[in-house]
Amino acid sequence: ADISDKFRSTILSLSSSINGDDDVNNMLPLNEGKQLQGWTENVEMFGWQGKVAAIIALDQMSRHIHRHDKNHQDECIQGIPKQHQLDSIAYDVSIKLQNQHHKELSTGIIPLPMRIFGIMPLRHASTVQDLDIVQQDVESASALHDEMDRMIRRFRKATNR
Repeated sequence: ADISDKFRSTILSLSSSINGDDDVNNMLPLNEGKQLQGWTENVEMFGWQGKVAAIIALDQMSRHIHRHDKNHQDECIQGIPKQHQLDSIAYDVSIKLQNQHHKELSTGIIPLPMRIFGIMPLRHASTVQDLDIVQQDVESASALHDEMDRMIRRFRKATNR
């Protein structure tokens, strides 16, 4: 089995747990379907990391699987929900990340690559309002990293004296 087949049940579990879609639930193995709630609601256990993991699975991995399935239709073991369904869930998780973890985002606690993954569903939504949020976040991240760069240069200069 290729890597996309290994992630199908995770994506199915994540996608069904929030929208209650019977078609998706029928694709799931027994006892699956509460994973997204755990990853996104249990802040003490998963924090911002659970939300970013869910976004990566729903927004990014699913796109790779859909591309793979399109090119290998005869080899596909089990389909996953349509991308627009997964995008809707990833969008909700992204908004939750922005609202519940603003402090971690604004102070650089969430690493830049994870921050970018976290806003990707908003960019995919392509509404003026969502793109404005993405642009503001990019500018904020850029300013924060410029300040960090200046701090590192000062520290390096002081160390090399």
